[in-house]
Amino acid sequence: MTSCETRRGIVCGLCAVTLVLLCEPSRSDAEAIGGPAKVEKGQWVLGLGGGGLRKRRMKGGADASLYEVTHFRGYGLTDRLTLYGDIGAAYITVNDSAVPSTVEKGFGANLFAAVQLKLKLWENVRHGLEWDGSAQYLYAGVPHKRDNNQAGWHEERLATTLAKSFGDFTPYLGVELSAVQFDYKFRSDKFSSDGTYKPKGVVGPVAGMSWDVGEHKDTVLAIEATYVNGAEVMVGLSRRY
Repeated sequence: MTSCETRRGIVCGLCAVTLVLLCEPSRSDAEAIGGPAKVEKGQWVLGLGGGGLRKRRMKGGADASLYEVTHFRGYGLTDRLTLYGDIGAAYITVNDSAVPSTVEKGFGANLFAAVQLKLKLWENVRHGLEWDGSAQYLYAGVPHKRDNNQAGWHEERLATTLAKSFGDFTPYLGVELSAVQFDYKFRSDKFSSDGTYKPKGVVGPVAGMSWDVGEHKDTVLAIEATYVNGAEVMVGLSRRY
């Protein structure tokens, strides 16, 4: 099996897991993007998210930006372990001096899909402290062939965060490891280029907050920012049932 076929299989499997989550009955529950996992065993999460990665630096002098809008759901496998799935749309663009200025550097509309496991590692209820870890794989691109520019963004993320609760407001800080393989094809009348971008750095800080709102405190507003050789901001709105 070729590496292309392997990646296509991973993407298909990722979409299948996400669709299973999305097709479950909507007794849903919503959740913050990257902070404390507040989902108990058997609960569901339903929410909308969006944001963007701005000019992440790649080896060779290029930088890449990715913007997405997603629908996400999660399920509490245990009181400590939660599985999430995201599906949506993404736009990717590149700034690369090796590509002629006359060539379009955007990659149009793309599928966005992600799977994440979030684990509560430790908790101190008395002081409102919680230590979490998460692992995520995400894909942005078009699995089928295009005649024009085509992208395949593959990213693996590992993160750990420490949160402190102040009533309904919970800020958190942590560290993220983010490895990207960005396969690309540029196509125009006078220029053609295929290759792979790799990031210059893979580790950076993460900070965010979640805010429980609503009469029953079952709606969560969350914002998260990371910097791994490029700034990324994510916003999410979700609800628990």
